[in-house]
Amino acid sequence: AGFGNTGFGEVLTAITIVTLFLSWFAGALALLAMTARFPMVIGWDGLLPEWWSHLHRKFGTPVKALAAVTGTCVFIALLSSWGAGGQEVFQIGTSAGTACLCIMYALLFSVILFGKRSPQLRPGIGLRLAALSGFVVSVASLPFQIVPLGGVSDTAVFALKVGGLTVGINALGGWLYWRGRKRAEAREAESRIPATLAE
Repeated sequence: AGFGNTGFGEVLTAITIVTLFLSWFAGALALLAMTARFPMVIGWDGLLPEWWSHLHRKFGTPVKALAAVTGTCVFIALLSSWGAGGQEVFQIGTSAGTACLCIMYALLFSVILFGKRSPQLRPGIGLRLAALSGFVVSVASLPFQIVPLGGVSDTAVFALKVGGLTVGINALGGWLYWRGRKRAEAREAESRIPATLAE
């Protein structure tokens, strides 16, 4: 703005906009690639169907996990955009994602605070205080995610969308984990049968 809208200022504005766009685009691609690795590894552990772990023959990328994550992102964006403007859609996605992070970190810190402790691995007072701090911040941040930062058409509908999306994502994750555990237990039971017959 200081250089004006003509001459050097116009060129600088164009360069800045293109650089910011490329930065956002590269960041989105990196997040997508990182997110697709989670179902791939969970598939390796047998908690999701093996389909999620299939790698591309030439590039070695988890193409099926990438396609599923990309499709899910598009679906959530379309679902969030129902009756909302572009800014509101962005806020819904960001708020729901942050709410999921709050839940994940609260669970992570609760393992140190409330989990079973072995005699060999006892967290010290410093680690427990840090975990308590992280747990309190995560839990305290969660309710604020349903409050819009900018102007939205209806704050109650916004809160319902963010809350519903957060609950839906975590319910789906819980169901997939439960189903994966059942399959892993069934496979383990099947592998024990031949050993028992051999005895």
